[in-house]
Amino acid sequence: MELPLGIRKYIYQFQAMMPNYDTECPFSKDEPLSFEDRENVKLAFVALADTHIVNNEFAFKNLNNAFEDIKNSGEKFDALLLAGDIADYGFKSEYKGFLDVYSKQDAVPHIFLTLGNHDARFFYGRARKTVMDWQSKHLGIDIGKKSYYSYDINGYTFIVICTEKAVLEKAYISKEQIAFLDSELKRATENGKPAFVMCHQAFQFTHGLPEVWKTGDMGEQSDEVRAV
Repeated sequence: MELPLGIRKYIYQFQAMMPNYDTECPFSKDEPLSFEDRENVKLAFVALADTHIVNNEFAFKNLNNAFEDIKNSGEKFDALLLAGDIADYGFKSEYKGFLDVYSKQDAVPHIFLTLGNHDARFFYGRARKTVMDWQSKHLGIDIGKKSYYSYDINGYTFIVICTEKAVLEKAYISKEQIAFLDSELKRATENGKPAFVMCHQAFQFTHGLPEVWKTGDMGEQSDEVRAV
């Protein structure tokens, strides 16, 4: 007999909050990625999310294996976009472990980080400062006390938006951040080039996890952000 939907939702949520981290993910056995027209590639980047780093050997080894997979593709990438949930609980030691692994890799020269709900829900202020202070030094820009920023690579703009306060699942995007997004998009696309925007949370009613993460979206500002 199938359980009622309401009960299944709680079970899915519980399972999502208690994953099994004691599993090693080996190097990929898939054929390496190759560009169709390598000589004319103007920009190449890797997009990841939800690394959910915890303090155990498997988490750090799996992260290192991911960088090795990128390197083993044989192609040159300009950046890595990591769309939040860097850490699982938001502990300083989790970010330190992540950044230590990143500092030893040579697969991608730049990385763009944003906070996810797991980063922000318990220790938002500390997580924001840890991540954004490091990001400022890494890119050579001044993010200050904000949680959002932009950066250009090869003439293309990456815009990172992020929740500005601790909320359990949803993001909070201020009027100032929406104005920043609007301004940066206009600047970045005035010559007809695309721009790339990253946020952990999706627009309302657009993601594919209605049972597992029904409330995980951009919150009350979702329509305003989408209109930009």
